[in-house]
Amino acid sequence: MSDSLQRIFVSHVASISQTVLALPALRALRHSLPNSHITIASSYAAADIVQLSHCANLVVPVSRSSEMTNPRASYRSLKSLSALRREHYDLTIELQRNAEGGFARWLAQIGSGKRHKKLLSQIREVLLRKSLQQKHTAQRYIEILAEIGAHPIDTEPRLYTDRAADERIEQRLEKSGMLSSGLLVGIHPGAGRNKDHWSAENFTTVAAKLIHTLDARVLIFAGPNERGLARVMAKQLPAKRALALESLSLPEMASAMARLSVFIGNQSGPAHLAAAVGTPVVAVSLRHISHTNDLLSRNHTLIRKETFEAITTDEVFEAACQLIKSNRAESLWAR
Repeated sequence: MSDSLQRIFVSHVASISQTVLALPALRALRHSLPNSHITIASSYAAADIVQLSHCANLVVPVSRSSEMTNPRASYRSLKSLSALRREHYDLTIELQRNAEGGFARWLAQIGSGKRHKKLLSQIREVLLRKSLQQKHTAQRYIEILAEIGAHPIDTEPRLYTDRAADERIEQRLEKSGMLSSGLLVGIHPGAGRNKDHWSAENFTTVAAKLIHTLDARVLIFAGPNERGLARVMAKQLPAKRALALESLSLPEMASAMARLSVFIGNQSGPAHLAAAVGTPVVAVSLRHISHTNDLLSRNHTLIRKETFEAITTDEVFEAACQLIKSNRAESLWAR
């Protein structure tokens, strides 16, 4: 790849799941151009994921349409967009094509010269020429960047944790009495606003089985849509064996997930996040949901059926036990 590409702008304004799946491609770009200054525009919700990936020199949050009602997200987005038009980039790339990302890339083009426009045209031609829609999202991103010489060094997303967030989680778990020896299991009962998901009652049943059978402690993760629900679930489980984590920042969530023996949830952003920090994941999904955003991890089990009612608590429990057992065996073998 040309050493003349000193400043690169990548627009990827997308969901948490899609942002995690973009990490192998973004890591390939970083590896191919270690001395270039890479700016990545991300959605407000997913900006910390890009930060934790160590793939960018600068991450600028750009609000998606669903984030516009958040005053803080809107304010930071306006600041980001205003700053972009004053910058010069040798190359701009739009990994995830949408109105918000396209507008951010257009602003990043302002003030750039003819050479930049020629390179941009080449990227446009690649996007128009290739029919990538039916491929896995991560593979689609990889193929787009491969056209400019950024070849993948990882096949799976990988995230690091933040030291300050690690310390905050350590203190919170210690204060709650959740740091005793034994298994630490994560549960996330949601799947995003207005999306079908496995019932909270089923997740509670699986959590109770893990507590009674394996003496596990359970962390119940809650996004904006599950805050009250997580507390209700924790109260239904044995005292001092479950903790609702309802006000975590994304770096704190990643730090907490990195401690888990297994994470159990619907196939959604938190499941992708858990897999990216190296945690074994059991995820449930429906067969008709697109396979292009499936979890990308060698250490997960995806249970997919025609209806959520067809997925039993016993098979989710057994899948979790199997992942715990196999990972314990690997740890013992490595000693």
